[in-house]
Amino acid sequence: MNKQIRYRILDPNGNITALVESAVPVEKQPSSAEWIMQQHPEVEQVGFVRFSDISPDSDGIHAELRMAGGEFCGNASLSTAALYIYRQRESSSFPDIGSQTGDRNEKTVRLRVSGSSRTVEVRLHEESPLCFKGSVLMPPSSCLRPSKSPGGLLSAKICTRNFRLSGWKESPTSL
Repeated sequence: MNKQIRYRILDPNGNITALVESAVPVEKQPSSAEWIMQQHPEVEQVGFVRFSDISPDSDGIHAELRMAGGEFCGNASLSTAALYIYRQRESSSFPDIGSQTGDRNEKTVRLRVSGSSRTVEVRLHEESPLCFKGSVLMPPSSCLRPSKSPGGLLSAKICTRNFRLSGWKESPTSL
């Protein structure tokens, strides 16, 4: 039996990402991702998203992202936050998350992302419709080695990343 899935293809700085909005069981996600990537050779990675429709959950999470392989991906996190903001505009059932800085074009979206044990916070500034500049606080890498600072404290670098997200296409299809 074929199931129709809804996904969007986004371009965060040339790292073409497909985000699946339909519910796909975890065990079927790798084969679904492979099918999407065969249909769209420009797609480099596939993530599966779930949005908090009415309000953030009790942990303040707006959306969840699971990459097909269960890994963490910064560009897919940025794309998920942008898609969440787009969905806000499209549907009155999504809450306006507002801005913490007073700039109405700047939003902070909190995500639960595969490969990270911590909540991932994404900050986006909408430069024009469907075009964002953003940053994501990357979770510590499992292969990151702590280093001793001059004061003898252990520290690890946390990266932020800016990107421009422009354009996407919606491709409902059947698997």
